Amino acid sequence: PSRYISDRVKEEVFERDGGQCVKCGSTRDLQYDHVIPFSRGGSCAVANIQLLCSDCNLAKGNRFVS
Repeated sequence: PSRYISDRVKEEVFERDGGQCVKCGSTRDLQYDHVIPFSRGGSCAVANIQLLCSDCNLAKGNRFVS
């Protein structure tokens, strides 16, 4: 399996999450994050990807945090 997130998935996630971090609402420095980390078996499907700003993504690390 690849951790590559397709452009189609990125577009769907961006629309679903309203173009902002799902934790704090920031629209700056957004990153696509695996809800269930890829290293723990998480997929690259739309349902397992969320938008997080870099600060929220760094705080999450490799943990499963919804």
